[in-house]
Amino acid sequence: MAMAMTENRSIFSCFGCGEEPKHHVVTTSARPSSHETTPEIEEFLASQMSKLSVEERDEATHDIHCVGEDILETPEMVETSLAEFDNAIKREKNETYEIAMAQNRAYVEDASFRLKFVRANMHDVNRSVNMMLRFLEQKALHFGIEKVARDITIDDLTDEDKKFMQLGLFHIQEGRDRSGRIVFYYFNRYVGSLNPATVNRIFYYVVFNILINMPTAQLKGVNGIYYDVVKLKKDAAVPGFNYVKTFVDFWTCIPIRFSSTHYCLKRKNLARSDFILKTALQAAHKYVQARTRVHVGSDIELQYQLQGHGIPIQFCPVDGDGKYRTEILNRWLNKHESVPASNQGKDVKKSKQSFVPLRHDVLLGRGKSLQTHLGNICFREFVKQYSEEYDETPRNYRRLVPIKVIQDLKSRGIRFLRQDESTGEWVEPEISDIEKTVGQVFRNLRKKHKPESL
Repeated sequence: MAMAMTENRSIFSCFGCGEEPKHHVVTTSARPSSHETTPEIEEFLASQMSKLSVEERDEATHDIHCVGEDILETPEMVETSLAEFDNAIKREKNETYEIAMAQNRAYVEDASFRLKFVRANMHDVNRSVNMMLRFLEQKALHFGIEKVARDITIDDLTDEDKKFMQLGLFHIQEGRDRSGRIVFYYFNRYVGSLNPATVNRIFYYVVFNILINMPTAQLKGVNGIYYDVVKLKKDAAVPGFNYVKTFVDFWTCIPIRFSSTHYCLKRKNLARSDFILKTALQAAHKYVQARTRVHVGSDIELQYQLQGHGIPIQFCPVDGDGKYRTEILNRWLNKHESVPASNQGKDVKKSKQSFVPLRHDVLLGRGKSLQTHLGNICFREFVKQYSEEYDETPRNYRRLVPIKVIQDLKSRGIRFLRQDESTGEWVEPEISDIEKTVGQVFRNLRKKHKPESL
């Protein structure tokens, strides 16, 4: 099942989804915040806006100002998309994919792994499959074919990778935007000087190991900011097309959907930024173009323009003078950094395993969407079969009936899941919580069928 497509296609704003970029097309619907970009950019920025429908313009405007609606995703939708994904991938002939399957079939076929690509493309299955295949190819290219079917840890990064990751190449802002979306910064500090492979490996580690594993990033999308912090010399070289294309090929296969993009540029660097911006827009899908804004000015001006789009500036990692706020720059990294393989034997607090809810799972919680979930409807009907036994069982022993129901359902492959309030992930609840839920269903049935008093 394919929903209306959304494909993220931007370079330095990290927008990666869908098919390979077509570099000969230059279109966008983004409107700059000032008229200080080149006439060429202004022309194609304005031209594409007129091609959008009224509904598309409204949706994009809401997203860019952080007042858009979240995408609704049901367990039935997830199960259908994953089934179609499985059928589609079997028709593909890809050498890297076949090697990955031979190395670790469970990794490649894992539902949570595939769901990242499905969500990044808003359940467009064909684009999701295409992205995953390119992802495996780029992963093999940057980390080695022997690592294509396993998780990448911090120990897989080079010393140079780790060094520049600590120097503030990327930043996950502590405060969310007005829609509750994660705000993700990319600073152009080393554009043109740092090896693209180094930037790409850091991008992989930060986005795939940390950012994507935040459920809100998969479901809400991410607010991406390209921030100009470079102090250029007059004769500074502009990055060449091949240099930039290395980022395009890699970043556009990472399964992350950016719901809005902001290019924050300095007036004195426009000549250099102009090339990067045009190249990025060449690779952008209309979904990204419609949700892109270009801001030009000083650091204070840029940050107030971001604030006007629903992004809290008190958490911005750059101060009003364009300097890094070192007290918050790597706070996200210290908080979310994965444990190195060398420390795996130490006493480390582990989080609960998360699951992808399917249509027949029983989902604990409140709300109409859960009450009408197929698994919950079937669950209530199943419990009815035990209602007579529950009523006839002495009160002191009634707790045994819910336990029996739970065991029966689990033997049939039915899972009980609840959504973690802090992460949004679906996890297994405590058995006591499941027992309370089953017991409540029994009590509701008794009330429903209790004869009225005369």
